[in-house]
Amino acid sequence: MNQEKVVKGRPARISYKQWDDQTRQAITVEADARFHCWGIRKPRETKAQITVSETVGICELNDGAIRLVQPEKIRFLDKN
Repeated sequence: MNQEKVVKGRPARISYKQWDDQTRQAITVEADARFHCWGIRKPRETKAQITVSETVGICELNDGAIRLVQPEKIRFLDKN
């Protein structure tokens, strides 16, 4: 039986913040990923006591890690 790997999701280039323990700073990382769908990040309260939730893209990195990415930080690589 021929078993082929099924790859789902749109190819994308994403950028996200990641903490660097050595420099003790947040660095911006760019990576290739697969976009799966849109989601909503849990509501949080701002300093002005306003409840805010935000739309995020659910993206899977090549190593299987999942990142919630702001829409403006996603660039789709296909022509769809």
